[in-house]
Amino acid sequence: MWIRLVTRKTVLIAGDAVSYCPGDLIEVGGHLARKWIAAGDAVEAQLDLRAAVVPTAGIACHGSIDTALRDRLARVDGLRMSFHQDDWPVLPYTETLLWVPEFEPRLDLLVQGFKLLQQWQVAVPLWDYETLAAHVGSEEERAYTETIVRDLRVPLRDTRLIFARRCPDTRRLVATWCEERRRFEEGDDRLAFLRALYLVKPVICDLPNSWTNNGRKR
Repeated sequence: MWIRLVTRKTVLIAGDAVSYCPGDLIEVGGHLARKWIAAGDAVEAQLDLRAAVVPTAGIACHGSIDTALRDRLARVDGLRMSFHQDDWPVLPYTETLLWVPEFEPRLDLLVQGFKLLQQWQVAVPLWDYETLAAHVGSEEERAYTETIVRDLRVPLRDTRLIFARRCPDTRRLVATWCEERRRFEEGDDRLAFLRALYLVKPVICDLPNSWTNNGRKR
């Protein structure tokens, strides 16, 4: 059940205590959600991922982040944040940053990334300048990917940081990406995204991998 917090809360996820701030949009079990709503600690949130218009841009975070990083992200005015565990990827905002927080995003580039969506449907960094689709995944997945891409000597995108403007094409991209992720039990997410790109063909802007701090882990 989706709720919007009124007070700061700590949730136990996979054995780790995760802190959320007032205003955060999170998905929790129905029993816990109703308990917090009854106590005035949260309100029910109507999250319609199919809605045509959402008034603000926002960050959809797959996982959790610590308080210090939250405070730094709060410096970017006008951005909302939502936190997702199982339902991923999603486009809850008109302009969404899909972020898997294995690295800290560069705050100086966040606003620039959203501005790119005025001209592009998707903007995503390259994984690096050496790794190609031919270098990752299982032999079976590479062979299947080649039937769609035709040539595996193509660069990979970093699926941990994707700017997407919500529209029919990007909705299809996300749906196709989800399908391709399920196709192989231990598949490579970068190959699944590559297949989705070639099947849907959105207007994409490739960014340098410096946008992900060169992939540096947090």
